[in-house]
Amino acid sequence: MRQLFESSDVPPFLDEVAKRFLAGGRANYAERNLANDFVIDQGREVVLLTWLGDAANEALACLLRRRGYSANAAGPGIEVAKGDSGVESIVDALIDAAVDEPPPLDMLLADVRNLQREKWDWALPDELLRKAYASLYLNLEEALSWARALPGDHAFHGRESPLSRVDEGGAASAA
Repeated sequence: MRQLFESSDVPPFLDEVAKRFLAGGRANYAERNLANDFVIDQGREVVLLTWLGDAANEALACLLRRRGYSANAAGPGIEVAKGDSGVESIVDALIDAAVDEPPPLDMLLADVRNLQREKWDWALPDELLRKAYASLYLNLEEALSWARALPGDHAFHGRESPLSRVDEGGAASAA
């Protein structure tokens, strides 16, 4: 999606309505400086734009939930309820998660509801169910790689984020 927003190419299969939506999306992407900013503060919650896939975003959300945040994978990133925390604390939690030893699956998935997504999941013992869920719906390696690339000095609340890009491999890079 990010590549589509940053390109000027228009896919040939788009009809006129889709072309208007693409133009609107590109205008909003540019207006909100999303090529350089990965944080969207929405008041009570913050959206961290990772531009990663669902499995990596779900893993990041699990890492944040393990640290006491209410977080969910959402589109090109994760939504996190701020509660009494600021954006900086949320980013700090991800940085801490990136340097810590990856948690065991039972701890990482402790707050995940609805682990039973496949037809026969109801028949699996809990430990195997968690392993099956993780293998299908979590990409912890990609999530940790992105979090490891977060800059340690991120006093950017209200200013441009120090993250300038997320490369094609999903890693964030400092400006």
